[in-house]
Amino acid sequence: MTNHIFNVSVDKVKILLEVPLITINSFLKSIAYDIRFSSIIKSNAMSKCGSSYVVTLEFGNILYIGFEPNWIVNHAERINRVVIEYNPNKINLFEELKGIETFFKHGEILSFMAIDFAYDFDIDIVDLKVIKRHGAEYNCYIGHNDLETMYFGTMGSDGMVRIYNKAKEQKHVDKNCIWTRYEIRIKGVTMKKHFFNDIREKLRLHDVYYTSEKYNNLGWQEKAILEGLISKPTLLDSIKDYKTKKKYKELIAEGMEKLELDKEKLIDAFYIYLKTVNLNNYLSKLDWKYNRYK
Repeated sequence: MTNHIFNVSVDKVKILLEVPLITINSFLKSIAYDIRFSSIIKSNAMSKCGSSYVVTLEFGNILYIGFEPNWIVNHAERINRVVIEYNPNKINLFEELKGIETFFKHGEILSFMAIDFAYDFDIDIVDLKVIKRHGAEYNCYIGHNDLETMYFGTMGSDGMVRIYNKAKEQKHVDKNCIWTRYEIRIKGVTMKKHFFNDIREKLRLHDVYYTSEKYNNLGWQEKAILEGLISKPTLLDSIKDYKTKKKYKELIAEGMEKLELDKEKLIDAFYIYLKTVNLNNYLSKLDWKYNRYK
């Protein structure tokens, strides 16, 4: 079986830290004349931070730093909380933003408020058939002339999945480039003993199929049915009878190949991320079973 997945990554992280006030104040003084911090936002909204910076780094990459998150009611706790959000694929945090490492050195990570994991593969999105994780799962398909994006799960929810044409989003110079991304966001993973197991449980991935050589072995009736299921992705979801739906799912498996989405590879990628940003001291506190890395 051909391995179509060519990259597995941690695409974005949103971290909540507890940092001594003296460290926060020292950092704010150090950035007073840094033009990259020119954008400051004040907010009273419960879902936002009291004050935050949108920091523009090299190549136009954006990093978000928020102070005093409004959703923390206790003032004594709120003034010591910092939120950092960025894409580790594009930003080397400690290299590009000197001084921010003091938050991690003198403070403590309380939780990863959100982690985006991604699989990149060379199968056209229009050749995919995605089976919903449960019958009531919300899904939405978006495109102009062709399918461009699929959403599964309500927007902003824990475990929401977006599958999309990454080449088009990136405006790839090669118009024939086939680059599709499966992206899942998990939320609210606290830094406790069962940290990695919590990530594993939250990573509820879909069964994703794509057309393959097995398709040619089907009869014309089976091909016609399968074409209908592929051309209208919502059709299978609309079938209420369990036996009928099961029969068509089996037909999909007969005429298509399954894309192997291995959640352990995502967890490996997250481990590597922690090692890359020198967060090794946190690993000793967690339920890390990957001794092969040590």
